Amino acid sequence: VERSWDVNVSDNIANGNQGYGIGLYHGSLPVIGRVTISGNACGFNGLGGIILNSAIDSVISMNRCYNNSGDGILLYNDQGQAGSTGNLISGNWLGNEGGSPQTQTFGISEGNDSYNNTLVSNVFFNNTVAAVSLVGTDAAASA
Repeated sequence: VERSWDVNVSDNIANGNQGYGIGLYHGSLPVIGRVTISGNACGFNGLGGIILNSAIDSVISMNRCYNNSGDGILLYNDQGQAGSTGNLISGNWLGNEGGSPQTQTFGISEGNDSYNNTLVSNVFFNNTVAAVSLVGTDAAASA
């Protein structure tokens, strides 16, 4: 999804894609926002499960992101764009399942100028590097 506000992406299966399972991008806009991503399954994707690129005031909840190459959930911004800030990331299940290649690096990762996100009640398991990688100040970071 690109250059969109007030989007709801729910109850989808996004498996085996070359890029991200679910991606929201700012495109030519400085930011996008008020997006809800919930109840989706994202596994075995080439770059990661879910990416928010320059997204604000959005909710990512109750998703299952597993065995992706890269991050389960990535909050990111391109250089010179606003960071992904003020987002709620809650109740997600993030990691590598047994019996499959262990490829997912982080459950949740922030990149560049992303900060002030709330991470609460997420389940992290078997990520190859760490559960969470934060770059800025966040409102909460509890499992």
